[in-house]
This record gives sequence, structure tokens and C-alpha cells, in this order.
Amino acid sequence: MARVLANALMVTVCTLGLVGCAGELPFPVGLVRARVLSERDGALRIVPTVGDLTLPREGEAVLRWRLVEGGGEVSSGVLADPWAVRHEWVEDGALHGVVLAAHVGDGVIDLPARAGTLEILDDTGRVLASGAWDPDPASETGRATAPLLTDADVRDPEKIVDHHASADEISIDLAILAEGYTEAELDQFRTDVAALARALMLQPDVSAHHGLINVWAVPVVSRDSGIDDPARGVSVDTAFDVSYGRDVERCILPSMDG
Repeated sequence: MARVLANALMVTVCTLGLVGCAGELPFPVGLVRARVLSERDGALRIVPTVGDLTLPREGEAVLRWRLVEGGGEVSSGVLADPWAVRHEWVEDGALHGVVLAAHVGDGVIDLPARAGTLEILDDTGRVLASGAWDPDPASETGRATAPLLTDADVRDPEKIVDHHASADEISIDLAILAEGYTEAELDQFRTDVAALARALMLQPDVSAHHGLINVWAVPVVSRDSGIDDPARGVSVDTAFDVSYGRDVERCILPSMDG
């Protein structure tokens, strides 16, 4: 499975399509919508995006953010705690829920189109995480040298595991997308997906539902092999611009540019 680690496999459930964004950006002029990722008490990774704002809902934990430049506060606001993950389930006809603390936070806010230091604070004013914010696209590393995806890059899905369900049966469809595989390496991608599926089906929580699970391989062509590794000075041109690190240790993440 070494190849699986070198060429990241992006996994999504019940999603085989790729969605693009076009038209006017849905946020005010003079602001840049930014995605913020971080470990708690760690450095923030901040990149432009077109995602929905992470606004606090009633009853949710709220944190404060502020953008600082030259020792002064430029802007501030609130966001739902990016490290709080709510898990809900129905039992005996009633909805139950619990809030869990995630190791990696993920939030979206609108920031001024000016450089500075972004800080996330708790209700006592303690800085939980901080990082440099630069809205200049030239400041980003590991970008592809051409559009990340074209229609021709995405091939027809191939079913690797088929539980032969009828049309009225419930099923779980797991789609695995290739990242960092060139045209010549797509056969290796199919082999890796099959190996990953076998390993997955051996997990007790998964094997109990083996008869409900379909696994699909979605071949996507990258121009280069492998993924970005900034710590080692590696920058390659791949379909989803996935990178090791991105200031969040032990994570492999795609580009958050929308």
C-alpha cells in the first residue's frame, strides 16, 4: 500500500460528480472569503475559497476572530467553533446529539483584502490559533500550472466492489478519486483501489455492512505523479492540488482555492 500513501486517494461517499464555480462571488466587494484550517493551539492555514460562511447557529459554541496588522486590529468577527463537530442520531423516535472536539478545525470567514495576522480567540480572549493572511494569490505555493481539471481528465467510474443490490435496496456507494496518478499510472490506481477496498472490508465496523457497500474507482488524470510536499521542496501539477502538511501536521489536504 506504499503507492496509496505516495499518490493520495481522495474518498467521498455517494458523490461521483465534480462541481465547478462560476459567476460573481457571493460576498461583498473589498472582502475575500477565506477557509481557515488548523490544529487547536497551532498555526492557521488560510486560503481563499468560495465556500459558505461558518456562521454560529443557536446553541453552538462561538469563537471570535480578529485580523491584526502593525499591532492594531483591522477587523474582527465571530464564527462557529471550527473544532466542534456535532454528531446526531435518531433513537426511539427522538433526535439525540453530542458535540465532539475535533483535532483539526475547519471554518470559512470573510476577511479584508489586506495582509495581516489572523487570530482565533476564545471567550476569555486567549489566542487559540494564529497565522499569516495574504490575499495575494501569488503568495500561495504548490499551485498547478494549468487548470486543475478538464472534462477529459475525469474518466468513467468503474465499480470495484458490487453487492448486486436491487433498485429498491439501500446501499452505500463509496467513490475513490485518483490524485497524483498520471495517464500511465491509472492501472496502478485501479490496483490500489482494489487493495484499499479489501483492507476496508476487513474492518469490523465495515464488514458488518459488507453486503450494502459498493466501491467505485474514479480515474482522474494528473499531469505529474505524486503530491506536493512543501517540507521537501516538492511541487507537482496534479488534479486536486493535494499536499502534505499545509501547516496542519499529519494531514493530506487538497487546495482550498474553491
